[in-house]
Amino acid sequence: PLTESLKDTVARVLPYWKITIKPELNVTNVSIQGNYLLMQINVDEKVAKLYFTYIDKYGKEVVKPICINCQSRFIKSYLSPIPTNVIVKAIDYAGNEATETVNLS
Repeated sequence: PLTESLKDTVARVLPYWKITIKPELNVTNVSIQGNYLLMQINVDEKVAKLYFTYIDKYGKEVVKPICINCQSRFIKSYLSPIPTNVIVKAIDYAGNEATETVNLS
């Protein structure tokens, strides 16, 4: 056929997106000290916004902004109680998003 299927398009575009377009996000050195969550977060120069989310003890999603126009951040955030997981999200200037789930249990 003279057209390309969605499966072929994804197979062609996805490797380029992962390498070139998707913002780089790497969460390292995660620890908990008392009620403080400590994280080292490394991102590339394309990241415009960085934040993390978690579900609080009442079942509501809490969004904590980390920084805007940032490169690498060391985060110290008071959380009570400490959630089981946090999701760190990086958004680049074009609106592409990268997420990393951090298990705290």
